[in-house]
Amino acid sequence: MTFDKQIDSLPAGWRILVAEDNPLNRRIAISLVERLGCRADAAVDGREAVRLHDAMPYDLVLMDCRMPHMDGYQAAMHIRSRETSARRTPIVGLTASSEDDARLRCEAAGMDDFIAKPLHLPRLREVFDRWLGGMRVNAATAGGGDELDAMHAVFGADFAELAMLYRRDSPPRIRLMKEAAAVVDHLRLAETAHVFCGSCISIGATQLSALCRRLEQRARNGGADDIGELIGAIENEYDRICVRLQTFEV
Repeated sequence: MTFDKQIDSLPAGWRILVAEDNPLNRRIAISLVERLGCRADAAVDGREAVRLHDAMPYDLVLMDCRMPHMDGYQAAMHIRSRETSARRTPIVGLTASSEDDARLRCEAAGMDDFIAKPLHLPRLREVFDRWLGGMRVNAATAGGGDELDAMHAVFGADFAELAMLYRRDSPPRIRLMKEAAAVVDHLRLAETAHVFCGSCISIGATQLSALCRRLEQRARNGGADDIGELIGAIENEYDRICVRLQTFEV
């Protein structure tokens, strides 16, 4: 099935499965799905996504491609192997990979489409229009952006909850990065930086996400002399972001 396939326009109110291991990213995805008038269920990894799909006839699956235990590509292949000709659920990959790489890997796994992170409402609406049809949102909520103020504008009062979740979830990840760097565990450092980068993108901390991405690249390439500096810069930028976020939590 090619990515440009369209289906007939159908009424809104669909049931969506969101498979995402990152708590912040999962909460944001669910919020966006609900803003499009759909019901969202959550899976924390690929195994749970397969289990829930087997138990419930979902209208569409949003599948993070990188998850523990069973990644999104494997989960998609498992789902496809269990489907019958009478039921084929659209699966949309969520990925931070480059467009060409993401397209090829998603197609190979049996996915129908993909969305490059960070996830924003206009792009999600476009994908739902393509695979479910008939979705529309109020123009006032269709804005997006990659800054804290823009994310606050999208989520309104709900942003305070996201900010608190981000501030609770982030210190352990920073601590894990420091511990991994101290014992020269580049793989663990790269994986932790990757996960934290996703959280930073989702909340709108773009400068911090760029630092995490740079750290991940350094670690995957075998390390460099500036890893300590990068972690220090991440800590400083995180402190600045926290001060900003506290203004949204009042």
